[in-house]
Amino acid sequence: MFIISLWSFGVLAMNKQSFEEKQAFAAKIRARNYAASLRLEGLKPAASELPMTKESIISKYKSQVSQ
Repeated sequence: MFIISLWSFGVLAMNKQSFEEKQAFAAKIRARNYAASLRLEGLKPAASELPMTKESIISKYKSQVSQ
């Protein structure tokens, strides 16, 4: 009975994941949790409010400095 319930949750059927896949999964969950946190605070998160990449942040502020 216990083994069947574990199998249905995918515990026994898990494949080995690469480190990059684990990092991508963690980043996706982190962004989802951040959006849920904003909703709990009464804010409506837009897609642009989700975490930006380092390169996009640097280019954003470089363009503001050059103006």
